[in-house]
Amino acid sequence: MLLEHPTEFKGFMDNIFDSAMRSGKVIPVKAISEDALLAYINLLCESTDREDHEKLAYCINNYDYPLEDCLELCQESNLKEAWAYIEEQTENYYKALQLRYDVMEVFWLISLILC
Repeated sequence: MLLEHPTEFKGFMDNIFDSAMRSGKVIPVKAISEDALLAYINLLCESTDREDHEKLAYCINNYDYPLEDCLELCQESNLKEAWAYIEEQTENYYKALQLRYDVMEVFWLISLILC
């Protein structure tokens, strides 16, 4: 039901989280259902927009979310920064370190190409 109108749902949730991110306040956990948060995280994972990935990081850092479901979404989308954070939350520090290294390596290669 939440994703019958994904564009409208995402826009609605974007407004909520944009406001929270700008104000530095965290939305009370009970104000957002787990299903709604997971549906929103799924839409953010599917996006290629860097701003959406920043919102994803904000959601993961500030809200209770189903770890296993979010981990699966981040793995499927190959979002290594968010994936690494979730691995840290599950105390899989070795995997988190590998993922963070992969991200740094990509940035290093890009900097070599651009210089």
